[in-house]
Amino acid sequence: VSIPAALTAAGTVAAFAAIYAAHALYGFIGPAIAFLLLGATGVATMLAAALHGPALAGVGLVGSLGEPLLVHSARPNPWPLVIYLLAVAGAAYGLARFRRWLWLAGAAAIGVGLWQGLLVLDAHSLDIFRAALAHGLAQTAVALGVFVLPLTAFDDGAAQPDPLATAVPAMMGLGALSALTATPGAHFGLMWMLGGAALVGLLAFGAQMSAAVALLAPAAAVAGLAALRLWPGANPLEAVPRMDFDWLVAMAPPRDIGWFT
Repeated sequence: VSIPAALTAAGTVAAFAAIYAAHALYGFIGPAIAFLLLGATGVATMLAAALHGPALAGVGLVGSLGEPLLVHSARPNPWPLVIYLLAVAGAAYGLARFRRWLWLAGAAAIGVGLWQGLLVLDAHSLDIFRAALAHGLAQTAVALGVFVLPLTAFDDGAAQPDPLATAVPAMMGLGALSALTATPGAHFGLMWMLGGAALVGLLAFGAQMSAAVALLAPAAAVAGLAALRLWPGANPLEAVPRMDFDWLVAMAPPRDIGWFT
């Protein structure tokens, strides 16, 4: 057992416990300060793992992703959470690339994806819907910057496929697509359309950056088709005549042909 790693892990757990107790048990600090201190502790723990090993990285990642659940506020605001998760994901991805800990990158992507799911499930208001969509798009961009951009320096046009660099941006793109499915009925509009276009553009841009992630191109196509299928429209059976073949289903046109075009 590495004594420095064990001591650092013990200190990390003690720091988490002290900050949480100061906020939740004794009320010494408010939710904003507790949020910042707990988040800084988790990210710092992951950075310290570059010296002390992967076990400490796991402690820091779990603490960072679980930290928002420990802070309670009378007026929850999704935007600090979105920014915070970007910082956590960037730190975890960067450390995973630096130390080649693929499990850390995968775990961070899954954790961020779970938070995206919680945002989507709660997207009953315009503000939370915007936050969920922005989070999905921003996480896709971060994944492209961390995993795909470094590949361009070594890309000779015949690079071997990189499963991790393909899977993480695709997973984050799926999170952004899920936000489009949770659009509050009264809030469909320009932001929905720009969000769908940005998602397709990000994945397509990532696909052309390196041959190692060329599979992001069909992912972009699937995202585009899915966005069109999700477009709020009339009932397909009411919008077009019934076809003779039962297996052929005609899709309805969008409500606003001008914006669609």
